[in-house]
Amino acid sequence: MLAACRSTPCRVSDVTRHPRRSPTQKTFTPGVDVARAGGRRYDRKRILETAARAATKRRHREAITCYRRVLVAEPQNPEIHRRIAPLLARTHQPFDAWLSFRSAARALLRQGHEDRARGLYQEAVRHLPRNVEACLALARLEQKRGRPRRAFETLVAGSRRLRGRRDRPRAIHLLQIAVEIEPRDTQAALELARLLHRARRPEEARILLEGLAERAEGPERRRVCGTLLRLFPSPTSAWRWLGSLGARSASVPRLPARARTGSDLASG
Repeated sequence: MLAACRSTPCRVSDVTRHPRRSPTQKTFTPGVDVARAGGRRYDRKRILETAARAATKRRHREAITCYRRVLVAEPQNPEIHRRIAPLLARTHQPFDAWLSFRSAARALLRQGHEDRARGLYQEAVRHLPRNVEACLALARLEQKRGRPRRAFETLVAGSRRLRGRRDRPRAIHLLQIAVEIEPRDTQAALELARLLHRARRPEEARILLEGLAERAEGPERRRVCGTLLRLFPSPTSAWRWLGSLGARSASVPRLPARARTGSDLASG
């Protein structure tokens, strides 16, 4: 048999010659109207029309099925991901919804459409209020655009949507980043201290409040010292709180007796 193979010459044309295509055979071109997907004929235009009608009539699962057929042929199409993401969120598929939101937003960022990507991240936060990654992505984009205050507000709002015991670590994470952006914001720092105390991380809460009490002034210092006294009652905390009250009385001048009116006397 080996001798027979050696005796038969091998021509280059036998190797490089392409097989003859039958007249009815069609080539597959991604993104074109006619293709094969899952063993069924794929008509892109008709499928998108069906999906749009189903979404309009609130038949979300039917629309999702149609859009997923398109994504089989065009897995990186940002427009299809943008359309399917809210439908996935409404049908309680948050993980797949976030993947589609993120894919569409990243494609828009690569194309230089930061405003549209920001709007898409905002939509993701609205549809997926407990998704920390969506909140962080929006905050990072706001910081990149030179808007640290909006990034701070996004993180604080995201933490306030996570009030369950299981969500507490994620809420703490968002607030820690927010406090790093705006370290002088007393309200966010107090919320972080309370969450740390509830999460059985008292030392971190104490260090945060004591540092804040040293920096704060006026009414904010009184709020911080009052929170410190409630969470960590001790003679030191009580003395610090009394000191903040003394600063209050010292900062409010009293009118002379001869200059005080009847209303002043009634109120004082």
